[in-house]
This record gives sequence, structure tokens and C-alpha cells, in this order.
Amino acid sequence: MQRQCRAAVNGGARLRIAAAGRIPYHRAMSTLPGPLVQTDWLEAHLADPDLRVFDCTVFRDPAQDPDEHPMRFVSGKDAWRRGHIPGAGFIDLVGELTVKGETRFMFPVPPPARFAEIVAGYGIGEGVRVVLYDGTGQSWPARVWWLLRAHGFDAAAVLDGGWAKWKAEGRAVSTGESRYPSTSFTAKLRPELTATRNEVQAALGGAETCLVNTLSREDFEGTALPRYGRSGRIPSSVSVPVTTLFDDTGVLLTPEGIGERFGAVGALDGKRVITY
Repeated sequence: MQRQCRAAVNGGARLRIAAAGRIPYHRAMSTLPGPLVQTDWLEAHLADPDLRVFDCTVFRDPAQDPDEHPMRFVSGKDAWRRGHIPGAGFIDLVGELTVKGETRFMFPVPPPARFAEIVAGYGIGEGVRVVLYDGTGQSWPARVWWLLRAHGFDAAAVLDGGWAKWKAEGRAVSTGESRYPSTSFTAKLRPELTATRNEVQAALGGAETCLVNTLSREDFEGTALPRYGRSGRIPSSVSVPVTTLFDDTGVLLTPEGIGERFGAVGALDGKRVITY
């Protein structure tokens, strides 16, 4: 269970992101060390012809208009152009992998056909392995990891420590434009990897499902500025700030450390975990 917890932090490998139950590993993952890869592994495999590496950085900026959503998200593509892991492409969560203008909510998922078209254009499809990273933490590559998995693609992993660790270790950096050849992608939806509003409402106060809020403790308690809409939390949810699951260098804690944090709030006691 502790090993399951470590994989869960950046997208919910077995403790699912916005999902219920557990996910078995699939055969496609056998060609990667697991849902997390280390910088030394990535450096050793950069020349593999079937490997695709992507920067997924998104920056958070205060909204200019107080009447708009209190958080504004900016694509990290310009930062990618200034420096990235050699050969890495860029996945644009803000500009491409979200539905525009149809909802006030953040990052709604494109329809399956559109999602398949976008990721195929990135060069993601059958027969390739994908490693994802960002420059602000590990939330955004985890988002892409989950999106791919929810659409039936398992051969993806998150780079532990991300761009910060890669640079701190003095590894090679590129500033050239990088893009992989387009391919084909068949979306095979896994609806069980997403919890609906009705499922969350049904879980309130129940013993079998643990709702985990991963924002800061101040957001959870409603004492922070309402950066994500209304202050507070979903009733009966517990707090596990995602920032507490990493060490000072931005590397994920050991399975034991993560197990301790999830166990302390009862997230390992029930049958399901829904994170938000």
C-alpha cells in the first residue's frame, strides 16, 4: 500500500486522481521503470527512438480582472523555448488540452476525438513511451499523465524532481525547437478514473470513500484568499497538501513517508479515494 501511495501523488497511479478504487499496472508500463522515472534513467534513454519527452509547465498568475476567476493560468511554452531537456517537446495544457469558452471551470477535458487528435499531433500513440515533467513542481505532468491514462494510454511516467532536479544535477539543456512526428492515437475512455459530482455527493460522510483535498491547509480551512472559487472544502474531506509529499528538493517522498501522510488522515482505510 505504501508503494501505491508514492505513485498516487503525481496523478494517482493507484490512489486515483478524482477516481475510485485501485488501478492495476498494465503491460505497457513494463517498458518504463514505473509511473515515476529518475533523471539518471531518463538521461540514459534520451536517444531511444520510441521515447517521447515533454515539458508540461503551466504558470499561475493573479487574474487581472477581479470579476474574472481569481487565478489566471499561463502556458509555459515561452519558458520551454528558453531551455528544456534535449529533444523534449511541449504539451500545452492551457492552449490546447482544455476546452475554451464553454465553462467557468478550470481545465475541462476536450472531447475524446479532439483529445486523440491533439496528442497524436504531439507524437503520442501506440508503440511509444512518454516521460512528462514541468518547471513548477509536479502537478502539471501528473495532470497529463492522468489524462493519457484516462484515455487508455499507459506507457507514460512523470520525471521525479522535474526540470529543477535535471538542471541542479548539471545535465544537458537545449534551447532548440523540438517536435516529434505526428502519429495516430485511439482514445479508449476509462470513465472509472473520474468521479462525477453525483458520486462525490453520495460519498459525503461515508466510511468507504475518503475525499482528499490536495490544496494548501489555508485553502482547505477557508482562511486563504479564494484563489480557486469559493473558500473552504467539500464536506467530510480531509487535507493532504500536495506540497507536503515532496522533500526540500522537489523529489517525491519515500513510500513510507507518503504512506504515513495518507494513513494519518484515514485515506488508506476505505475502499475508495477521490482526490481534488
